[in-house]
Amino acid sequence: TTEIYTLSLHDALPISSIPATTRGKSFFLGGDPKGENFLYTCGNSVVIRNIANPKIAETYDEHQYAPTVAKYSPSGYYICSADAVGGVRIWDTTQNEHPLKAEYRVLGAAIYDLDWSEDSKRIVVCGDGREKYSHAFFMDSGASVGELSGHIKPVNSIAMKPNRPYRVASGSEDFQVRDRKSTRLNSSHAVHL
Repeated sequence: TTEIYTLSLHDALPISSIPATTRGKSFFLGGDPKGENFLYTCGNSVVIRNIANPKIAETYDEHQYAPTVAKYSPSGYYICSADAVGGVRIWDTTQNEHPLKAEYRVLGAAIYDLDWSEDSKRIVVCGDGREKYSHAFFMDSGASVGELSGHIKPVNSIAMKPNRPYRVASGSEDFQVRDRKSTRLNSSHAVHL
């Protein structure tokens, strides 16, 4: 006997790829502030999926180089995604076309992690830079918020305290965790692991 299958338009949703992982490297899977979507990077795309129905997905494919990390802003209106050559793209989440808000080159090599301030105005990034391994800047202008120095090897993780006065903690391959307490984020205290 022959069975005939019919596909409805509802069943024909695009199938998005699963996250690509690399042994020995961190991987970020993040959610939006409303708790409706989660996002991750895969290949040259940032994939946004619905939590309730993961079949519903959309991709952002505007990066020239492979994105390495992406995170929602605390307001939920923007996503900041960073790539393998130190570039950062900030784009709108409220429209289907995802218009670009800003694009900056902040490090000299791959960015491994990033974080937003609670007002969605400041961003800190870290990675494998040539002269510097982390950077803090304003989302709107790209102007530096302050210097994040002290590490001598690539920085794998960074986090910003979600309220004032801002503090930034970073962890590096040099076995140090640095805590920056200053309002200009330039003084630091190192903890050796």
